[in-house]
Amino acid sequence: VSDDMLRGHVDEVKARDAYSEHYEPVDELGFITRDIGGVTIGYSPDGAGVMSNFGIECKSRRQKYQLQVITDNEIPTEHMLQLQTGLMVTGWDYIDYISYCGGMPMWVIRCGRDEKYQEAITEAALGFEKQVQDKMFEYQERLANAGVVIETEREQPETEVYFE
Repeated sequence: VSDDMLRGHVDEVKARDAYSEHYEPVDELGFITRDIGGVTIGYSPDGAGVMSNFGIECKSRRQKYQLQVITDNEIPTEHMLQLQTGLMVTGWDYIDYISYCGGMPMWVIRCGRDEKYQEAITEAALGFEKQVQDKMFEYQERLANAGVVIETEREQPETEVYFE
């Protein structure tokens, strides 16, 4: 677990609380799944509107990236697939992308559906599912035709965790 990940967990709560106070109330949700073309696709939102059909996605940013998000006023490309997947899975009207960096202004950008992204996500998910099914078939065939198959048991080694 990196420092960025630890900061992100703390900042997510702060961003959600600030959003609820200044925009609209949101609640935490768990993992959401939806069947799309026979494939289960999932999304874990950072919050959902209490009274409306929307969600939020909070990102904890370092200062230089927060500055860039604010000046560009655009959702970073590296987060767009996650948001578009979220919109597909949930059926929400929109997701508010929240860019948060303690000591700088929090920045909110609304994200609606983009059909090109969603078509690409669906195509990739269906293609991946086919690859997995093909590989599972090959695996089962290989085992079925093997002369000898020796079953083994996986053991978990004991590890010590140190906290400073």
